[in-house]
Amino acid sequence: MAWIDLAQFATKYGVSQSTLRRRIRANTINFRLERGKYFLDDSPSVLSEAPLFARNVNQPVSTAASQRALQSHQSIPEQTSDTIAIEEENRRLKKQLAELETFVSALEAEVRRLQELVNPQRNDFGVTESF
Repeated sequence: MAWIDLAQFATKYGVSQSTLRRRIRANTINFRLERGKYFLDDSPSVLSEAPLFARNVNQPVSTAASQRALQSHQSIPEQTSDTIAIEEENRRLKKQLAELETFVSALEAEVRRLQELVNPQRNDFGVTESF
């Protein structure tokens, strides 16, 4: 059984860290805590074994609710390698898009700065304001 940290698990299987932390608090997912860091079993089946929603994380989920959640996950076919590859490509492209959006914002700010140099702002008296 291989264990990976919470952040790696979330990235690899496309689940938010907050969801994983809620499942840890509800004690519906198998985990290890070492030096303040959570580790989860490196397997997508870990997610299908935990119920999706626990109304009160301070109370254990009933066995019947756990069984219903498990049965609902079993009806979903296993992901194919093509699906996994597409999801990985999707995550990579989302990251690249976020980086490009940041770059565009920086360029737009630079354009505004240069426009202000070319067309300086004038006050109500027609005097160019420069600082």
